[in-house]
Amino acid sequence: MAPSDPANAGGGRILLATDLSARCDRALDRACALAEAWDATLHVVTAVEADAATAAAVGAAARAEAEAELADAIGERPVRRQVEVVAGRPDAVICEAARRLKPDLIVVGVARNEILGRMRPGRTVEALVREACAPFLVVKRRTRGPYGQVLVPSDFSPAAEQALVRAAAMFPEAAFTLLHAYRVPFTGFLSESEHDAEMRAMALEDQQAFVERVQAEAGRPLNITPRVEYGGPDERIDRFLRDHAPDLMVLGAHARGGLLERLAPDVAGRLLMAAACDVLVVPERSVARAAPSRTQTA
Repeated sequence: MAPSDPANAGGGRILLATDLSARCDRALDRACALAEAWDATLHVVTAVEADAATAAAVGAAARAEAEAELADAIGERPVRRQVEVVAGRPDAVICEAARRLKPDLIVVGVARNEILGRMRPGRTVEALVREACAPFLVVKRRTRGPYGQVLVPSDFSPAAEQALVRAAAMFPEAAFTLLHAYRVPFTGFLSESEHDAEMRAMALEDQQAFVERVQAEAGRPLNITPRVEYGGPDERIDRFLRDHAPDLMVLGAHARGGLLERLAPDVAGRLLMAAACDVLVVPERSVARAAPSRTQTA
């Protein structure tokens, strides 16, 4: 991929947000693997919440720690990296860095208490959903290789379409499962069995058109397995995650559409944070920039 600007010598930028805790090791490992595979520069940003009197000393210590952790994670891999330590609230620092650096991907981890049961995403993830102008990857699992099986829940909205196009550009070797959930409307007044076949046929037709649009925009055939299932999107996504354990889930986010926005906030937050797999969120704002094509995955 062409560099974002002449000063960037490689194939783009990955922004890693880390608090330097052990729970961020998985995000660090994935970010390093992606930076190597994509020939991208890895920008590591950590926020230090300190007052003016101690910010310089705390920042210097944090920078040294970040440099050491990064060097250990990268090892002998030829990954270009930059480390930035900024005083401020983490969500504000990360969003400002994303606006300034214009990365191709933002990588974040999750706090331990969020994994163990919080039903809402943390402040940084919530801020990225609202403000990020780039896709962001919430890393849950250890990196054991490229993403192979990818779940893409879809409501056939433009946000969902662009999310799949962007994910396919990032991970061209992955196998995508396109999951659409539907319900028969007005079930209190109509016979559900009589109208289910008609609703399913309509959903299948819409899904086929959706796949054709995505492949036309991608400019190549994609490895997509379509699934249409009866039920609410949250319950069908939950069931698929339990039964199939994909490596990655992709969600499109849009203020006026997209699955992440259409789900109730508590449901969206639960799916985002409770999924055992990594989650890639593609805000609609990010698709104005050309999606980078990748010849390798990580």
